[in-house]
Amino acid sequence: MLLTHLQAKTLYEQSNLVNFNARLRQAKTRWNGMIWQPPRKSVDAGISYEELQDRLIKMREASLDLKSVKIEINGKPVRVYPHQPHQNINSGIDDVFARGLDAVRAALEILKHMPLDSSHKLRSSLGRNPPVTPGMPELLALLQKFQQNMAIHHNDQEKGCKHAKKELRRFHGALSSLLCTKGVVDSRKQANHAINFVRDFLWKKDVCVASCVVQPLNENTTMLRYAAPMSFGPVEFKITRSGMNKPINYWTGKESWYRKLAKDVGDDETHPWLGNFFTTHKNDLKKQSSTPMSRHTPNPANAFECIDIIIKDGELKSMGHNIRMAVTEPLAVSNTDSRQTLTDWNHLQLISSKRLKNELNAFLEKWGALYQNDDTIPFTILHQTLIGDEVSFSPDQNKAKSSYLEASVLDSKTIANQAIRKLFSNNIILRHKENGNIVWLNRTYFHTQLQDVIPEGYQRVQIELLETNNCVNMWHARARVRNNDVNDSRRLIVQALAHFKKIAQLQPGDDLNHVIAFLNSPDHSFFTAHKFVPQTVRDALIHLTTALRADPDYLPDIMDTAPARENLALSLHAAVELKCTVHETWAGSIRRTITNFTRDYFRQLPVLGHLADWTVRGILGVTAFVFENILMLPFNLPQWIAHHHDRRVVFKAACEGLLAETLGTLQGGCMSAADRAGEIAEQRAARKKQFELEGKILGYHDSNDGKKAFFATYGSTEANHALVEMATGTPGTNDVETRGLNEAGLMSATETREEQKLAKSMASLRKGKYDDHITCRQYLKALAVGQEHTRTNPKQPSMRKTTRTVQPVTDEKQPLIPDTHPMFPTPMYQ
Repeated sequence: MLLTHLQAKTLYEQSNLVNFNARLRQAKTRWNGMIWQPPRKSVDAGISYEELQDRLIKMREASLDLKSVKIEINGKPVRVYPHQPHQNINSGIDDVFARGLDAVRAALEILKHMPLDSSHKLRSSLGRNPPVTPGMPELLALLQKFQQNMAIHHNDQEKGCKHAKKELRRFHGALSSLLCTKGVVDSRKQANHAINFVRDFLWKKDVCVASCVVQPLNENTTMLRYAAPMSFGPVEFKITRSGMNKPINYWTGKESWYRKLAKDVGDDETHPWLGNFFTTHKNDLKKQSSTPMSRHTPNPANAFECIDIIIKDGELKSMGHNIRMAVTEPLAVSNTDSRQTLTDWNHLQLISSKRLKNELNAFLEKWGALYQNDDTIPFTILHQTLIGDEVSFSPDQNKAKSSYLEASVLDSKTIANQAIRKLFSNNIILRHKENGNIVWLNRTYFHTQLQDVIPEGYQRVQIELLETNNCVNMWHARARVRNNDVNDSRRLIVQALAHFKKIAQLQPGDDLNHVIAFLNSPDHSFFTAHKFVPQTVRDALIHLTTALRADPDYLPDIMDTAPARENLALSLHAAVELKCTVHETWAGSIRRTITNFTRDYFRQLPVLGHLADWTVRGILGVTAFVFENILMLPFNLPQWIAHHHDRRVVFKAACEGLLAETLGTLQGGCMSAADRAGEIAEQRAARKKQFELEGKILGYHDSNDGKKAFFATYGSTEANHALVEMATGTPGTNDVETRGLNEAGLMSATETREEQKLAKSMASLRKGKYDDHITCRQYLKALAVGQEHTRTNPKQPSMRKTTRTVQPVTDEKQPLIPDTHPMFPTPMYQ
């Protein structure tokens, strides 16, 4: 949810009351007694499903208590992460064990929904005790064994984490073996998919809550990095094509996405567990945003409302928000038409009336004084993605289902946004002035019935939907740059100019006029792609920022609150810096336009079109190389020396996001919304910190010493790791692809080598790896990873030479487990 100013201040006050050191010490003591000390109590193998799930949830939350403290804001839970000086990621064996608990919960949920056999049905019909969930005794035995083995790794500080990950992989394999043995699915692959899907659903349903990272800037100023998982309701629009007039519904269980999911998780007439699961959890699934690892279901994936709050002297200084989410195309759905249909659905979910109401209310808190009475409210939405567009054989390209050579998930995003723009053009959007409610009116109805007259008490809303992509990873030099990636960024500046000109009309001044003139200057030149900010404009920005912060007589009736004045000052700086990153030569602009034309139209022909496209792009590439690197060398050499380590696209993405946040809303992310989206989110946050303390933001043409000082002073990734943990269940991020061989200018480069390795290691736990060789029985008999050399029985088989045969887990002549066994220490019962 979007926080109001009062809620943001309450969050700060409540987090200030927490004694983090004491709470975290208590959590550590409780966790050690709960998990790593020998169990002191036996649990009946007949424990109910509900009891076991409840205990597992408490254990999982206890693992999060090691790093954060849960508080409540207006009756809703928020996990507050304290600032850890000189530490970006806090993770280890505890997180590996906790990830195993997530897999146990998933396996238990799947077993719960498998059809009962005849003996279980007979017991139930005779009125006897409720039947035990099938596989429960074996599952308890596996969990006990996993806990015992992980305790060994916990005591091994040198190799513990490495062995713990291998242990988790074997444990995952044992769980998938159990599902196969119990007849839930046919193959290990299906079992793995099923566990992953249900694990991620349960994580979002029961554990994932809003998070907030506290980052003190100085004695008087604090930044709060708040992020809340988004939920969704029914789409408000109807299908009108072919004479139909009914609400959109993609949850009937007959859609292509459901059939693909059922195939992946092994649900069919012989093993119909997914149908039972779907019946039980359908309402929760319809509200949820899926995790980035499970991309079958409708709704934007991994979607969070993110808010950066700055509090100074106990008062709200500024607040900016964005929607952080993965690419809107459901990557796990194989059918192209179905993927586009669900992408359209996902984009519709982002413009619901409730969401527009909240975002417009936030917008008017900043700019409302400019658009009173009957003025049309100009609202901007920037859909920004951060992927490698059409980089052949790259990870991003391999996830594009249509073709490894030419497909892109941005194609479906573009088509969906075109449909949204058509929806905006076909309707008149009105906002009630008093309560902020949103009303959609068909344009024909508005013209014929209302005679183009806006009803009393309403204001018209004009929405500008822009879309850009910025490849911020190591493939940026090879990525396709579409025309809208540059043009829509320039249109964002035009949107800002409209606000600035309106202010200039109400209160003229030379400083604002200097900024407006610079933003109106040309975006092209003949010789160089670099644009510099004149000193007069830099001085004007300093004067305007100082006046907005310190002079109450400057714009007293237009910007009458501190957050509104700070928002205006930040938007001026962001627009100026963005202007420098969208400048290009005329030759470069022509080349981009031609290559996009041949890509979009020549390739409509199957073979010859591709050859013609590659030929044109090859010729233009060689020509551009000769022109830019040989003929224009005298003009470009000084700037090449100054910027050969910089990624211009990172500066563009950061300034784009800052400006979009001040003008309306920013939405989007990368493939998962965890890695590159986190990088750019931290870039924006660092600029906000710098702006708060220094009154300026980092620019593309700043000196190398200035850039190094910026990252040394404001660089941090701790907030991103906290959000990623809430989103995926593990705090790890995979930034290797982003850094590549040149990590200069990236936030992940502020991490130590040990932190980078740890982040990469923990990121592998998102999906989880499965040992497809080990069986349930073998895992129960095997020693912990790294302990094989201590075997006392020379005939005991080594786990390194296990067969692929899936052996039965139970044997009537030789029971696998006793009636009771030690499980869970005493604190779980308190």
